[in-house]
Amino acid sequence: TGFAVIDRRGSAVACGLSMNGAFGIGRLLPGLGFVPAAAVPEGTRSWTLAGSDFLVSAIVVNNFSGEIIFAGAASGGAAAPAALVQSVLPTILNGSPLAENVAAPRIFQFSNPDVTFVEAGYAPEALAAMQRLGHQVARTVRPGRVNAISCVNNQGSRPNACEFVSEARGYGIGTGGAF
Repeated sequence: TGFAVIDRRGSAVACGLSMNGAFGIGRLLPGLGFVPAAAVPEGTRSWTLAGSDFLVSAIVVNNFSGEIIFAGAASGGAAAPAALVQSVLPTILNGSPLAENVAAPRIFQFSNPDVTFVEAGYAPEALAAMQRLGHQVARTVRPGRVNAISCVNNQGSRPNACEFVSEARGYGIGTGGAF
């Protein structure tokens, strides 16, 4: 599972938790302040066969003001990184609502097996184009799960307002408001 927290003073935490192993590789990366997840076990042919739950978390900060723009975490296997990226990028780059992006149908691709997995409702024209280019496309019901906070639009007329979103595909909770 994963969670994200932002307080009224501008501090943030985004964390992914799993019962698969204690504290990733067991040490902080020097100068970066986080513990990376353990690698896929050697000899494992595929992430889908590794028996591990892959987690990802991210905090995005405005380099000029130091304000938190986004904090989020995703779980749900190898699809977790794609789920988080597909939620955060449209929010940050286009200013679209985080809830809309988290709820949108997702797509992710493995190199082994060489399959592009899509969630029901993904753009049919995009799927047809991928298949014409030779991609093997398969449906998935496990597109990763995201819990996130967006403070992209917290400037100007809405100071300190952030959007809190919990994945409807999972069992999380997203709560908060202006603080």
